[in-house]
Amino acid sequence: MTWRNNVIHEKGFCDGDGLRDLATTNGQTALHFAVERQHLPMVQYLVKEVKCNVNAPTRAGVTPLFTALVNTDEAIAESLAGELVKLGASLSGAVTNQGFTPLIAASARGDLPVAKLVVKLGATLGATLDGGVDLNATTRAGKTAVYCAAENGHDKTVNWL
Repeated sequence: MTWRNNVIHEKGFCDGDGLRDLATTNGQTALHFAVERQHLPMVQYLVKEVKCNVNAPTRAGVTPLFTALVNTDEAIAESLAGELVKLGASLSGAVTNQGFTPLIAASARGDLPVAKLVVKLGATLGATLDGGVDLNATTRAGKTAVYCAAENGHDKTVNWL
Protein backbone atom coordinates (compact mmCIF):
# COMPACT_ATOMS: atom_id res chain seq x y z
CA MET A 1 0.00 0.00 0.00
CA THR A 2 1.40 3.39 -0.89
CA TRP A 3 0.23 6.94 -0.33
CA ARG A 4 0.24 8.93 -3.56
CA ASN A 5 -1.72 12.03 -4.53
CA ASN A 6 -3.85 11.72 -1.36
CA VAL A 7 -5.23 8.36 -2.44
CA ILE A 8 -4.37 4.87 -1.30
CA HIS A 9 -3.18 2.73 -4.18
CA GLU A 10 -3.49 -0.96 -3.60
CA LYS A 11 -0.74 -3.23 -4.89
CA GLY A 12 -2.46 -6.56 -5.26
CA PHE A 13 -2.53 -7.59 -1.60
CA CYS A 14 -5.56 -5.44 -0.74
CA ASP A 15 -8.59 -6.61 -2.61
CA GLY A 16 -12.02 -5.67 -1.32
CA ASP A 17 -11.93 -6.22 2.43
CA GLY A 18 -8.13 -6.42 2.59
CA LEU A 19 -7.49 -2.75 3.29
CA ARG A 20 -10.33 -2.57 5.80
CA ASP A 21 -8.92 -5.49 7.76
CA LEU A 22 -5.24 -4.63 7.42
CA ALA A 23 -3.52 -3.80 10.74
CA THR A 24 -0.03 -3.69 12.18
CA THR A 25 1.04 -6.10 14.91
CA ASN A 26 0.00 -3.51 17.52
CA GLY A 27 -3.43 -3.17 15.90
CA GLN A 28 -3.07 0.14 14.11
CA THR A 29 -5.25 0.29 11.03
CA ALA A 30 -5.05 2.51 7.97
CA LEU A 31 -7.59 4.74 9.73
CA HIS A 32 -5.27 5.17 12.73
CA PHE A 33 -2.46 6.20 10.40
CA ALA A 34 -4.68 8.66 8.49
CA VAL A 35 -5.75 10.27 11.78
CA GLU A 36 -2.14 10.43 13.03
CA ARG A 37 -1.18 12.20 9.81
CA GLN A 38 -4.16 14.54 10.22
CA HIS A 39 -5.43 13.64 6.76
CA LEU A 40 -9.16 14.38 6.87
CA PRO A 41 -9.98 13.42 3.24
CA MET A 42 -8.30 10.04 3.79
CA VAL A 43 -10.21 9.53 7.06
CA GLN A 44 -13.46 10.18 5.20
CA TYR A 45 -12.47 7.86 2.35
CA LEU A 46 -11.46 5.01 4.67
CA VAL A 47 -14.68 5.17 6.67
CA LYS A 48 -17.17 5.95 3.90
CA GLU A 49 -15.74 4.00 0.98
CA VAL A 50 -13.52 1.29 2.45
CA LYS A 51 -15.83 0.86 5.48
CA CYS A 52 -13.02 0.81 8.05
CA ASN A 53 -14.22 0.37 11.63
CA VAL A 54 -14.29 3.89 13.04
CA ASN A 55 -14.04 2.47 16.59
CA ALA A 56 -11.25 -0.07 15.94
CA PRO A 57 -8.93 -0.22 18.95
CA THR A 58 -5.22 -0.96 18.85
CA ARG A 59 -3.87 -3.65 21.16
CA ALA A 60 -3.50 -0.87 23.77
CA GLY A 61 -7.14 0.11 23.29
CA VAL A 62 -6.45 3.34 21.40
CA THR A 63 -9.19 4.25 18.92
CA PRO A 64 -8.88 6.68 16.01
CA LEU A 65 -11.01 9.17 17.99
CA PHE A 66 -8.68 8.96 21.00
CA THR A 67 -5.72 9.55 18.65
CA ALA A 68 -7.43 12.56 17.08
CA LEU A 69 -8.05 14.13 20.47
CA VAL A 70 -4.67 13.56 22.10
CA ASN A 71 -2.12 13.72 19.31
CA THR A 72 -3.03 16.96 17.55
CA ASP A 73 -3.51 20.64 18.29
CA GLU A 74 -6.93 22.04 19.15
CA ALA A 75 -8.05 23.09 15.66
CA ILE A 76 -7.03 19.81 14.05
CA ALA A 77 -8.44 17.82 16.96
CA GLU A 78 -11.78 19.58 16.59
CA SER A 79 -11.89 18.96 12.85
CA LEU A 80 -10.80 15.31 12.97
CA ALA A 81 -12.76 14.38 16.10
CA GLY A 82 -15.88 16.14 14.86
CA GLU A 83 -15.73 14.25 11.58
CA LEU A 84 -15.05 10.91 13.30
CA VAL A 85 -18.06 11.46 15.57
CA LYS A 86 -20.22 12.29 12.52
CA LEU A 87 -18.98 9.04 10.97
CA GLY A 88 -20.03 7.04 14.04
CA ALA A 89 -17.06 7.12 16.43
CA SER A 90 -17.97 6.54 20.05
CA LEU A 91 -16.53 8.88 22.66
CA SER A 92 -17.43 6.48 25.45
CA GLY A 93 -15.52 3.75 23.62
CA ALA A 94 -12.36 5.85 23.36
CA VAL A 95 -10.75 4.40 26.49
CA THR A 96 -7.32 2.78 26.53
CA ASN A 97 -6.60 -0.53 28.24
CA GLN A 98 -5.11 1.48 31.13
CA GLY A 99 -8.39 3.37 31.50
CA PHE A 100 -7.26 6.67 30.01
CA THR A 101 -10.09 8.61 28.41
CA PRO A 102 -9.42 11.53 26.08
CA LEU A 103 -10.41 13.87 28.94
CA ILE A 104 -7.95 12.27 31.36
CA ALA A 105 -5.17 12.33 28.75
CA ALA A 106 -5.79 16.00 27.86
CA SER A 107 -5.99 16.94 31.53
CA ALA A 108 -2.74 15.14 32.36
CA ARG A 109 -1.02 17.21 29.63
CA GLY A 110 -2.69 20.43 30.75
CA ASP A 111 -4.28 20.74 27.32
CA LEU A 112 -7.27 22.78 28.45
CA PRO A 113 -8.59 23.55 24.92
CA VAL A 114 -8.73 19.84 24.06
CA ALA A 115 -10.24 18.99 27.48
CA LYS A 116 -12.97 21.53 26.74
CA LEU A 117 -13.42 20.05 23.27
CA VAL A 118 -13.86 16.56 24.74
CA VAL A 119 -16.55 17.82 27.13
CA LYS A 120 -18.20 19.75 24.28
CA LEU A 121 -18.26 16.62 22.14
CA GLY A 122 -19.61 14.68 25.11
CA ALA A 123 -22.36 17.23 25.69
CA THR A 124 -23.32 16.97 22.02
CA LEU A 125 -23.30 13.19 22.18
CA GLY A 126 -25.02 13.06 25.56
CA ALA A 127 -28.35 13.54 23.82
CA THR A 128 -27.56 10.65 21.46
CA LEU A 129 -26.80 6.97 21.92
CA ASP A 130 -23.16 7.53 22.89
CA GLY A 131 -23.78 8.77 26.41
CA GLY A 132 -21.33 11.66 26.60
CA VAL A 133 -18.34 12.11 28.91
CA ASP A 134 -17.96 10.72 32.42
CA LEU A 135 -16.16 13.48 34.35
CA ASN A 136 -15.53 11.04 37.20
CA ALA A 137 -13.99 8.27 35.08
CA THR A 138 -10.80 6.81 36.50
CA THR A 139 -7.76 5.10 35.06
CA ARG A 140 -6.91 1.58 36.18
CA ALA A 141 -4.71 3.27 38.80
CA GLY A 142 -7.75 5.15 40.12
CA LYS A 143 -6.79 8.59 38.80
CA THR A 144 -9.43 11.04 37.57
CA ALA A 145 -8.94 13.89 35.09
CA VAL A 146 -8.72 16.36 38.00
CA TYR A 147 -6.14 14.22 39.79
CA CYS A 148 -4.00 13.88 36.64
CA ALA A 149 -4.12 17.63 35.99
CA ALA A 150 -3.21 18.43 39.62
CA GLU A 151 -0.49 15.80 39.73
CA ASN A 152 1.18 17.46 36.74
CA GLY A 153 0.77 21.04 38.01
CA HIS A 154 -1.87 22.18 35.52
CA ASP A 155 -3.77 24.63 37.74
CA LYS A 156 -5.91 26.15 34.98
CA THR A 157 -7.16 22.72 33.96
CA VAL A 158 -7.84 21.77 37.60
CA ASN A 159 -9.83 24.97 38.17
CA TRP A 160 -11.83 24.44 35.01
CA LEU A 161 -12.64 20.81 35.82
